[in-house]
Amino acid sequence: MNVAPSVLCIPTAQNNNSAHGDRNRLGNEQAINCTQTTQQTANALRNYEKVTGPEVTLPMGLSNVITVMCPAGKVVLGGGYVINGNIPPNSNIDEIIDAPTAADDGWRLQFLTAGSTQFRVAPYATCARPS
Repeated sequence: MNVAPSVLCIPTAQNNNSAHGDRNRLGNEQAINCTQTTQQTANALRNYEKVTGPEVTLPMGLSNVITVMCPAGKVVLGGGYVINGNIPPNSNIDEIIDAPTAADDGWRLQFLTAGSTQFRVAPYATCARPS
């Protein structure tokens, strides 16, 4: 996957009335110096990829923890899931866990389901090699 790098600069503490920059206003006369280069941004997203786990059927009640791991040497930037199939009315799916693993090397999910239908969930993690 190709990622087009960009640089994001956020003005901080440019307003004389605020030492923390919480009243910043960016006008035409202000200049912002950015210390992050496009190359640094590209390096930070080196080998970016979306890792998908196998689709899992959620049983009624509390499901098992589903974990999608990043490839060796990569860290997780985020994660999530897609619920597949039709979700009937009056069905309930609550997230219990939707967070990175303790070592930041994967994404963990767990659900509490109620209703009369089982659900299929396709988990994923977004991973990259740290710079």
